[in-house]
Amino acid sequence: MLIRSTRVKRYFASKNNKAVDVVNERVNGLTSRPVMLRLGNNQLQSELAQYLTGLLSASTLSSDEERHNVAQRRHEMLLQNQASIRNNQEEIIVIRNDTDTKEQDIESHRSLFGEALFQEIRNWERQV
Repeated sequence: MLIRSTRVKRYFASKNNKAVDVVNERVNGLTSRPVMLRLGNNQLQSELAQYLTGLLSASTLSSDEERHNVAQRRHEMLLQNQASIRNNQEEIIVIRNDTDTKEQDIESHRSLFGEALFQEIRNWERQV
């Protein structure tokens, strides 16, 4: 079976029509409306033409439009949340890198002063 995938389109091809039929049934079984179009022989192309004609001639209800608007607002909110999370991750990386640099600096001072003197200096800061 050959599977070709791009960002928007997915192609399934096989020497065995049954394999493509199984993929078609499983993919379209995930939603209430078909999301995968089956092409091939004249009968399948005729069925596709009828389905697309039906979609084009269908009218939308106000409830469909409202559901779309709600979904669109939710999508925009999720995109904003995703951007916020990405910004937080970038800030955490910067803070972590800064912490690592400071820890390396501290280790160089620890070796310079020796462990006993270094602990004594740390205790001075706690007493102040």
